[in-house]
Amino acid sequence: MQNAIVDLKEIIKDSKNFVVFFGAGISKSAGIPTSIGLMNAIINILPSSQRDRYTGAKETFPNDPVKVIQAIRYSMDSMQNKEGSAWLIDRLTTIFADKMPSPLHRAIARLNSKYYVTTNYDDLFGKAYKLTRRKDLSSIITDHDIPHAKDVV
Repeated sequence: MQNAIVDLKEIIKDSKNFVVFFGAGISKSAGIPTSIGLMNAIINILPSSQRDRYTGAKETFPNDPVKVIQAIRYSMDSMQNKEGSAWLIDRLTTIFADKMPSPLHRAIARLNSKYYVTTNYDDLFGKAYKLTRRKDLSSIITDHDIPHAKDVV
């Protein structure tokens, strides 16, 4: 195993053409909840009159917490005239306010890759990239972002 790690380090060091793929698990060590943890955190900050409703939604979509989070957002928007999303974002900001990139975020940012692909919903890798590389990372979140991204071929 140690030889494979050394070989991989050499390949990465010598290559300019590789893509790094990573998931939300890298942010867990920085205190960012997984998608299931985020869903539970959102349900816990809801007004008590809404909490039971979405606890049931957890049971309806046990393997897809993103659907529960989307249902909460859409429901809150319709109940609060589009202010539900703003309320939710305001509450979630408190969950992420003090989070900083982990050593793993910084190590990945130091890799000499032109492209990084992630499923992370937080901005910790972007912060680590900026701290490590002294420049902003161009993010593509939706298809509409592609024409505006820097250095995308």
